[in-house]
Amino acid sequence: MFEKNPVLPADNWYDGAKEFNFICDLYKRGEGLRMDVDRDNGALINYTSNETLEAFLRMNPNFKIDFAT
Repeated sequence: MFEKNPVLPADNWYDGAKEFNFICDLYKRGEGLRMDVDRDNGALINYTSNETLEAFLRMNPNFKIDFAT
């Protein structure tokens, strides 16, 4: 994940979170998760329709969730 997305949010809101490891595992298994950071407009996240992942991403108000795949 870090190789494909070297620039992650500076506030490290995910630091040490088990949920972040879960997201990394989803990405490694190729389930369609993609995280991109737009420094001007905040983080834009595209993800598969995974209810657990969606709930986790909604926990952080600094992220805009893009429902379009």
